[in-house]
Amino acid sequence: MVEETASDIGNADQPARLHAEHRTVEDIGVVTLRGKIDNDGQERLSAALQGGQGAGPERIAADLSQVTFMDSTGINV
Repeated sequence: MVEETASDIGNADQPARLHAEHRTVEDIGVVTLRGKIDNDGQERLSAALQGGQGAGPERIAADLSQVTFMDSTGINV
């Protein structure tokens, strides 16, 4: 079973910025990220991976297949 919810982090008119889409696959939260992960997007990345304060899935997987650039900031989050 797959549940999908899109939450765009950033502005779609700026493709270099970080965007995130959330979905649930078999009780695993999947966050698909696209764009750049750098110092400017650090807070957006943290927010996307935390997914809010409510009760969410116990496990989260980050899909980085659409990330065009990531510096050490992305690794440190």
